[in-house]
Amino acid sequence: MDDYYALINPTHIATNFKTMLEFKSYCETRSTEVLKSMLIDYEREEMYLHCHEIKKVLDKRLRVKK
Repeated sequence: MDDYYALINPTHIATNFKTMLEFKSYCETRSTEVLKSMLIDYEREEMYLHCHEIKKVLDKRLRVKK
């Protein structure tokens, strides 16, 4: 089970993206619920640049809904 958590750890996931733009594109393909969960996990890991990108995607979706 520890191997699974190591694989889904935000630090590990972030290494799969060469740029922050790639990470943002990835976020744009995730559901709002998944992004909210990701935001919590990335905050816990203190990955604030990634949190910022997740938050921008979430905010954009909220603006579009109105």
